[in-house]
Amino acid sequence: MWSSKIKLLSRLEAESRVTSTVQDSNMARTSIQKMRKRQRELILVVAVAIAVMSCNNSANIALSFGMVLQTISRDVRRISNRVYRPPVQIPVVDLSLDIVDDNTCFRFTRFTKNQIHDMAKAFGFQRNMIFRNRIRCLREVALLYTLYRLGSYSTLAKDVQLFGRSESWLCTVFCGIVTTLYAKYKDFLLWDEERLTRMKLWDLANAMHSEGNPIGNVFGFVDGTMRHVCRPMEGANVPQEALYNGWKHHHFIKYQGITTPDGLIISIDGPHFGSTNDSLIWSGGVLRDKIHSLDPTMAVLGTRATSQGRQ
Repeated sequence: MWSSKIKLLSRLEAESRVTSTVQDSNMARTSIQKMRKRQRELILVVAVAIAVMSCNNSANIALSFGMVLQTISRDVRRISNRVYRPPVQIPVVDLSLDIVDDNTCFRFTRFTKNQIHDMAKAFGFQRNMIFRNRIRCLREVALLYTLYRLGSYSTLAKDVQLFGRSESWLCTVFCGIVTTLYAKYKDFLLWDEERLTRMKLWDLANAMHSEGNPIGNVFGFVDGTMRHVCRPMEGANVPQEALYNGWKHHHFIKYQGITTPDGLIISIDGPHFGSTNDSLIWSGGVLRDKIHSLDPTMAVLGTRATSQGRQ
């Protein structure tokens, strides 16, 4: 069903433009009436200022009149350059997990409907979740949109037409689910003590060695990633020089992670300052110490920038 809805997005946009022509013209007429009313008020202010000047020719009155003219000219330019933006047409969609078939659900979220049901229960979500600004949503629907946004490339404009909800609704639900999961499972992002044991690391190393890796004690790959951030304001707790990266010429925060041959990211370390080199993060971070505490002979493969700090 989703695949057919995606094909009809352009058609829905065209129909919405046709049906909203009358509404747009009425709202544009109202905007013009407000602009003319504002102009009449400004003309009245000018008339009053001229009358006051004619009664008193002091320098203060002349200065006040000049300031009034400057304000009037600025307001007139702002009103004349104002562009009318029609409201976004949101389609009516009965949003539930039942309207999606298993094949489409797995294609866009990489999970089936039964798996989404099981995950929503395992995460401990309430049946009817309440987010910020009193937004209510079923737990399966909230998890469905979160997985869809993480698993496929899309934009909020397309998501509005597909899910039938506003951009603020979609952003609130997505951020609420991500924040809830992070608060509950943030300790597992750095290292999962129950799963990542010495035996498990050696199983991964043996799997890589059996596929042709000449180094028998390597169980994964380490690399870093950077995320754009705004330049900190003056007086902030973090100076802007600490976040500025001289290679990319932008402000970043850095993360460093380890992936294994089974396709999983088993560890994420960060955030770090964008000006910090990858080798310094690896040599001074906790990932290397965690691996050496389990088995000093274990190793990971990394780029040249990361391997310069390995010991």
